[in-house]
Amino acid sequence: MRLWSGLLMVGLLGASVVPGSAAVAAEPGAGDGARGFVAKVHVGDPSGGGVACTGSLVDPWWVLTAKQCFGAGGQAVNAGAPARATKVTLGGANIARTGPGVVVSVTQVVPHPQRDVVLVKLAAAVDTPPVRVATAAPASGDVLHIAGYGRTRDQWVPDAAHTGQFTVTAVSGPQVEVAAKDDAQPGPCKGDAGGPGLRVSGDLAELVAITTAAGQGGCLGDTGGATGATQTRVDDLAGWIDEQAAAAKVAIVLNDNSQKCLAIPGSSTSNGTHSVQWSCTGGADQDWRLNAVGDGRYEIRNDHSGLCLAIGGGSKEKGAHALQWTCQSGHAEQQWLLDRNARGETRLRNANSGQCLAIGNSAVEDGAHALQWPCTEGKEQKWTVKWRNRGKGVKNAFSSLCAGTGAVTANGAHAVQQACDDANDAEWQLRATTGGYVEIRNDRSGQCLAIGGGSKDDGAHALQWRCQENHGEQQWYVDLDARGLTLLRNRTSDKCLAIVGASKEPGAHLAQFSCDASATDQSWRL
Repeated sequence: MRLWSGLLMVGLLGASVVPGSAAVAAEPGAGDGARGFVAKVHVGDPSGGGVACTGSLVDPWWVLTAKQCFGAGGQAVNAGAPARATKVTLGGANIARTGPGVVVSVTQVVPHPQRDVVLVKLAAAVDTPPVRVATAAPASGDVLHIAGYGRTRDQWVPDAAHTGQFTVTAVSGPQVEVAAKDDAQPGPCKGDAGGPGLRVSGDLAELVAITTAAGQGGCLGDTGGATGATQTRVDDLAGWIDEQAAAAKVAIVLNDNSQKCLAIPGSSTSNGTHSVQWSCTGGADQDWRLNAVGDGRYEIRNDHSGLCLAIGGGSKEKGAHALQWTCQSGHAEQQWLLDRNARGETRLRNANSGQCLAIGNSAVEDGAHALQWPCTEGKEQKWTVKWRNRGKGVKNAFSSLCAGTGAVTANGAHAVQQACDDANDAEWQLRATTGGYVEIRNDRSGQCLAIGGGSKDDGAHALQWRCQENHGEQQWYVDLDARGLTLLRNRTSDKCLAIVGASKEPGAHLAQFSCDASATDQSWRL
């Protein structure tokens, strides 16, 4: 079988496109959302010199495709930002943003160390349900449904994905050989690289392998190649995929008696600082990462200091204070068991002493110390662990400060620039909408970045407002370049987010102005 790069030159997008039969016989619904997780991956300049591949959405933030798509000229593919600007289209969208579905820039690539497999991270989460990664290997005789956006028998650049059925003829280590189930079946073709091989049962599909080589028999421009393909298995990569795609999650630990948050006072980063309860503010000194360490035990690491919740000196005495200390493997005084009940209440039981984390004397005041006490059913020992995905900073290239809300949560609060620290009022959740636009939602307030009143005027202030579907003043076009920078163009006004007065001072307001790619205060890094 002749190997091929699997890459469709995106410069051919300039050619006229006429309807044609699928490169692989079209499966009903394959291109109309039934296989909505099938993605088209555009690497480089769509006007010439770029390449296009196929991929699969495996997580709201991640697409799996072939590593070769990013290795122009045989170059090594390194983890980090893509060497060339890259976009992913899903749900029938096209690179010109005229169709339905979403167009999302790529911020990061993570190549697999041994296989022709790469994960690409999207700039914004998408609502499309991802495909499940299989856990059982393919076997000879299995039928795989192979999907792709590659050439057809008589079409260079189809806008819709197509799917055909192929039979597994051999499995050798990570490689899977497949042959067309129907002798008249063409392909896979150029542009199908990275496309999924799916095990289908009824309406359920799971990802078994991805296309990495083919003879391109029957494809437009074919000069006598064979049909069928080589696919690379991914069913045994589920753990690697999960590890890379794991969202950075943090939690607040809320005392059920006082309704206040477990915190480190004064945002201290010093060993030995006592933990307390405090009114919940959204500060990172109240955010915790609960990391499983085995045997049902967890390390509880403060997100601001990076230190672990522990009982001082490994004491087993009741009333011993809980404090933060350098995290150390195998230290039971830093390990906690989570005793959950059906109401979602949790007791945090120290693995060394067997006693439970409590607020002394059932106090409800700010600053009351957390300590250990023999476990009871008292509410001062019960905690609610509330998880959230940690958002990302939106950093201005000119000021090196981040978009934030100044810790204000009210509707109409002006957006400002502030230090890019780990406070969650400077963290945002990006969700893809149609046409390449995203909704930018603040982690602390839960409200969306918008232009007040939907104004189209230069200088109109950016503010936060209750998120609403289909409100263009809350949607921003993200188009990352090869430097990882983007203008943030408002959908309603067609103007770009900038800093008032091109200030570098914290607290300066954000507003919209006529877009100017040369104005560095309009460039943002996600």
